[in-house]
Amino acid sequence: MRNFLKDESGLSTLEYIIGAGVMAALAIAVFTGLQGQIQGAGEDVGGAIETAGDQSSDAVNNVGN
Repeated sequence: MRNFLKDESGLSTLEYIIGAGVMAALAIAVFTGLQGQIQGAGEDVGGAIETAGDQSSDAVNNVGN
């Protein structure tokens, strides 16, 4: 019984499981915190592409005038 109580070999596995859980929780927290900023950046890029397309279309249409 004494040897069983002194055996710490299972603790390393438990430490890895807890560490992985903490890292997953942090990743989820960071992702949900940045989700609005990522979406906003995507909308900004989409707007810029649309504006560039409109400007190039206007430039092509005005070449013959």
